[in-house]
Amino acid sequence: MATLIGFVVGYLMGMRVGEKGWADLEESVRTIQASPEVRELVAGVYSTALQVVGQGTRVVSGRAPERPRLRVA
Repeated sequence: MATLIGFVVGYLMGMRVGEKGWADLEESVRTIQASPEVRELVAGVYSTALQVVGQGTRVVSGRAPERPRLRVA
């Protein structure tokens, strides 16, 4: 969460201080992309999306959906 706050602060700085602010914003984006928190969040969203698609496929094919299993990324 702290990295997202940092991104917002960097964005606001970029809007107010010109070219230096944009450089800070780019650095913030790189930091967020490298963050373990963000990587875990993306992995969790991906895992959930796969489960939802799998359930949808079973429903469309006429089989009852299984109970969702929780996976730890």
